[in-house]
Amino acid sequence: IFSPHRSKTMGVDPLIYNEEDRIKFTDSLRKKREKYVKIIENIEDETEIPFWDVIIVTAIDEIQRGFYEEQIQQKILRMELPERVKYHVINDPIGPKIGCGGSTLEAIQFVEEMYGPKADSLKVLLVHAGGYSKRLINHSVSGKIFCPIPFQLTDSGGHISMLELKLIMFVDFPKKMNAGFYVTCADDIVLFSTENLDFTKKGVTALAHPSSISIGLGHGVFVIDEGELLKWKNEVGEKSEEKVTKPLLCSRFLHKPTEETMRKEGAIVGRDDCEIFVDSSFFMDRNLCTLLLQFKKENVIDCEVDAYGDFLQPLGTKASRDYFENNRTTGNLPNSSLIEKRRLLFDLFQSNGISLHVIPLIPSLFVHIGTTEEYLDHMTFNLPKFGFESSLGNYFQDKEREKYYQNVCIQRNIIGRNVEIGEKSVVEFCSLSPKVKLLIGKNCVLSQVHLPEEVEAVPDRSFMHTLLIHAGETSEGFATIVLGTEDDMKISVKRKDLIDRNERSKSLKIHGSPIYEILDYLGLNVGDVWGEKEGDLSLWNARLFPIAKTAEESAGLGLKILTRSGKNGEKNWKKIDRISLATAVKGRNLVGQTQYFRVRHQEKKIFHRIQDEFEAEKDVSNWISDIPQLNHIVKLMGKNQNEEEKWIHWKHQMDDLLDYCELHLGNQTQLKKSRAFFSLSTLISNLFVTLPLDHPLREHFTERSNALGKKAWNSLRDCLLSPYLVDLPLHPELGETNGHRLGFFLAKATKKFPIQIGDKSEILLPARIVISGGWSDTPPFCLDKVGHCVNFAVSIDGKLPISVELEVIKDPQVVLTSEDGKDSKSFHRNRLSQLFNYDSPGESLSLLKACVCFTLFPQFCTGQVDGKLNISDRSLEMIFANFFGEGGIRLKTHVDIPKGSGLGTSSILMLGILRAFRSLFGINYISNITETTSEEERKELDKEMNAVLVVEQMLTTGGGWQDQIGGGLDGIKFTSGEISTSTPSESSFVNYDVQNVKLSEDRLQFFNDRLLVVYTGKTRMAKPILWNIVDNWFIRKHETVDCLHRIKGKASENLKIFRNFASHPQEQWEQDWNDLGVLTNTVKDLNIELERSFSNDYLNDLFRILSQFVYGSHLIGAGSGGFIVGWLKPNVGRDQVRDAISQSHPDAEISNMKLWQR
Repeated sequence: IFSPHRSKTMGVDPLIYNEEDRIKFTDSLRKKREKYVKIIENIEDETEIPFWDVIIVTAIDEIQRGFYEEQIQQKILRMELPERVKYHVINDPIGPKIGCGGSTLEAIQFVEEMYGPKADSLKVLLVHAGGYSKRLINHSVSGKIFCPIPFQLTDSGGHISMLELKLIMFVDFPKKMNAGFYVTCADDIVLFSTENLDFTKKGVTALAHPSSISIGLGHGVFVIDEGELLKWKNEVGEKSEEKVTKPLLCSRFLHKPTEETMRKEGAIVGRDDCEIFVDSSFFMDRNLCTLLLQFKKENVIDCEVDAYGDFLQPLGTKASRDYFENNRTTGNLPNSSLIEKRRLLFDLFQSNGISLHVIPLIPSLFVHIGTTEEYLDHMTFNLPKFGFESSLGNYFQDKEREKYYQNVCIQRNIIGRNVEIGEKSVVEFCSLSPKVKLLIGKNCVLSQVHLPEEVEAVPDRSFMHTLLIHAGETSEGFATIVLGTEDDMKISVKRKDLIDRNERSKSLKIHGSPIYEILDYLGLNVGDVWGEKEGDLSLWNARLFPIAKTAEESAGLGLKILTRSGKNGEKNWKKIDRISLATAVKGRNLVGQTQYFRVRHQEKKIFHRIQDEFEAEKDVSNWISDIPQLNHIVKLMGKNQNEEEKWIHWKHQMDDLLDYCELHLGNQTQLKKSRAFFSLSTLISNLFVTLPLDHPLREHFTERSNALGKKAWNSLRDCLLSPYLVDLPLHPELGETNGHRLGFFLAKATKKFPIQIGDKSEILLPARIVISGGWSDTPPFCLDKVGHCVNFAVSIDGKLPISVELEVIKDPQVVLTSEDGKDSKSFHRNRLSQLFNYDSPGESLSLLKACVCFTLFPQFCTGQVDGKLNISDRSLEMIFANFFGEGGIRLKTHVDIPKGSGLGTSSILMLGILRAFRSLFGINYISNITETTSEEERKELDKEMNAVLVVEQMLTTGGGWQDQIGGGLDGIKFTSGEISTSTPSESSFVNYDVQNVKLSEDRLQFFNDRLLVVYTGKTRMAKPILWNIVDNWFIRKHETVDCLHRIKGKASENLKIFRNFASHPQEQWEQDWNDLGVLTNTVKDLNIELERSFSNDYLNDLFRILSQFVYGSHLIGAGSGGFIVGWLKPNVGRDQVRDAISQSHPDAEISNMKLWQR
């Protein structure tokens, strides 16, 4: 009958199976899981997969009931429990303990009252969650029913508890079952491959599992006639697996019998004369439930009734009354009330002819997880052989480390580097991130433990379990229960024995040491740990475990009890708040504990996965699909759009996750913070794009994405602005200034302050044409990588088109005028905060305002995330007076270039304004780079160019550095921009290496004769295109990253072509010009690849026409309009080009631009 092969582990009864059995059990459990998932997801019609109508979970008290109800609701929302089932949690009534039998009676009465006549047709699963598990302490507080099981429900990362495992194991039972109650407990797992079990017999039908005599000593044992059993096995063997497995009539049930009793009653039937059938769970039909309901109404349940021993022992063809006074099953003296209840139940069942049938599951495994020893053996050694995981739901900082853990059970932890975990150890919901290394010993249980980073070892056989508890009426704290995994919570000693420290007191131990040795080390006495009235002292009621403010501190203190490390009495333990496990159970905060240790774990794990993707610079577009747990949440959020309770739940889950990510991912340098915020903004965008168009959360997540986008731009601005803020006062009206601090940008001023009325400065600047490398100069690319660009300065119609005039005037005002007086506004010096309304780049004066604010008041240009700093007009006026005394300034700009031309006008105008201020203050500037340019002059040039970068970010236009380089320095230039390693503060400051290509007069003449610049007639604004490219770079979109690197590479090729042209003899110039055209076409194609809106049908047609006349052409600037640059072929005049484009593109014009070289 039995498979004689055994799997032995130390100290725990062996599991009996062979390799064929193992494969069958594993495959069967997998198939059952698939059926269960279908039921959850409603993949098939509900009528095709029968399931439980009602599931009842028992709880020991109201606190546990509330927690269980919360857990069930959460699991329904996470699609770990089927929604179609009715779930109820009932707690035992206040008063004497009533046992699982009493709880069963309560459940039957509850169903009767809740469902009335409908109860006659209901299939009810009753799960006894168990009481305060003193033999498995990490589940004492919450109960075993939600014990995490290392078994993955789906690939999306759904993890299960014992409750879901029960539903998976029993998924086929309702298919062949009449109305009634199926009773099971939360501390066992049954593995079997038999299908189509029959639960239609009257009375009780129970599962029977082949097992050893030693296991039967602590469980129920069925007595089945061996001849009937062999006959049954032969019949079953002849039938196909599709047919129903029918039960056998049982002659007797023995509850926790001695071996002598088993032999006497004929319970031992195995060929090795040592094997029996033990119980696990059983079914009661509706008729029996009705009898028990009547029994409940007629009797007061005032003692512990056992659903197994007291409901099954009265049954069977040879049932006997000899168990009534048997105290082996109760653990104490016979209770008169219990004896009477047993007698009444026996008579009730016998008089009504209630039968007992069993289904011998051959082969099958009964895996009991009721003690710490069983828990360690089965979780780490046995269950992984049947499809359970050794490691599940963890985050490993060292990804390779996971595969080196052997014979362990580690689930849902955060595990740092250099963490070793010894064999047969269970680690769950822990945070283990050592500063150096950490060794968890063998045979350990760590549950919800956050070890301090300085801890390097946890001894073998250590038990540590951290609880969130009420530390007062309004506060909460943490207590870590520390024991040895072999310690017995049920052992007690007399108070006098412990005080006397006699031999009997030595049985009370923690981690192998007598309790009095622990007390001596801590400087405590018996009265400090147990109340004066307590005569029987146990670990359960020992007020020994310290309460701390944090989980880490709690774990560190608890570990001192285990290791007794450090100097004796280094802490005054008498003054430390301490708690017993008995008190912790009563004052437990189950929902808060779950939220802190388990929900937050999931949040942290997803965050760490996001952080890994971020640090590895993975494409944000793939984050949702790459992180199964995140993908699962997104799917559930979209699926439940018509059920408000559900999508609100997932909204809160996602918001909590995003809050955590924003806080921790954004806790770094400004540049990385900016990238982090951009990435999270895009992640949210990808999230709400997956939602249906009418989903109520689209607007919420759109707003959140936009808000993060603003934070990203502000962080980018601040990392560029920070070098300019050193030593500048925020509140000069409070006396912060000691003299006049100029700051980094104006530090080289030579004029005496205040500047005299009538002093003025004028700046004239060219436009610029960029050929190659554009976008590699743009933040954030140029801050992450080295940017390369080739551009050149140009005059238009023989003039420099950008001019700035700045003058100190008598009136106490700031007068801003642009475009020859078309737009002008004055700001009184006592209302200068009005200048800070500059971040609307579509307004002409915004640029002027931003330049003034940056130059004179840079310390007030930061911190603008949603609104501005509370800027004091008094502070601004005091700073302004330091510069200009009682007077004011007039700033006038003129630009003779079409707006949105792509010639770098805005950035060059900013440079002109900043130079005008610096010139007014006596700071020189350079307009070309030569061999004689000093290091100091180059540093000041860097200040100017980076200042323009800052103003661009202030205006949220986000431009790069090549425009101001192109217009601020003459001639053809190859510029390399690289982040400085020695900036005034932690920030981003670009150093520029500018290499000029000087042309001789004849080459300059050739260049200008063959240069073609065409105004397309279409203006554009770079901001939308730039934002898209910046976003894609920040989120590391693969195509964008690759394309930007190729665009950057073309600048070096471009430099080589220009250098060839500057040095080749005249007969090779045409080839150089052709090479330039080919490169220009390539750069154009790369820009279109980078951003599709770079060109359009109108422009493509214009490019087509121009191709007849030029070697190559390219849009200047960000694209979609503005100017086109081309390199004319020989014997082609500009008039020919004008005639060719005038018909199809009447708004297009030939522009008179020439290379400006001094």
